[in-house]
Amino acid sequence: VGGEDYGSWSVETVPAADGVQLREVAGTWRALTIRGEGAWVQAGNNVTRSRFSGELRSDDMARVAVAFGLEPQLASATALAKVESLSWPGNPLAFDTLRAEGKLTLDIRDGRFVT
Repeated sequence: VGGEDYGSWSVETVPAADGVQLREVAGTWRALTIRGEGAWVQAGNNVTRSRFSGELRSDDMARVAVAFGLEPQLASATALAKVESLSWPGNPLAFDTLRAEGKLTLDIRDGRFVT
């Protein structure tokens, strides 16, 4: 989409009165495996909002940083991010960290700082 590789995805879409429910979201993107559920809904006055709850997994935080074009600061054996009720304005591809709201719990195992 727009020259960006968004990986491989599967999702079950279910129409809802206010938009569409996204069930059984499963994908791989860059160095992440993503599973969860979400929605894309009408939030009023021609404004839409996206929502996601689920898990993002990686076998190494350093690979995630490199995949996003960043210099690795941390390496790990595993990493798990649990996302609860993450929401942002617009469609699911319009994710913006500065406008997102929700809860994120990060569990990194056997981590070490990379110099």
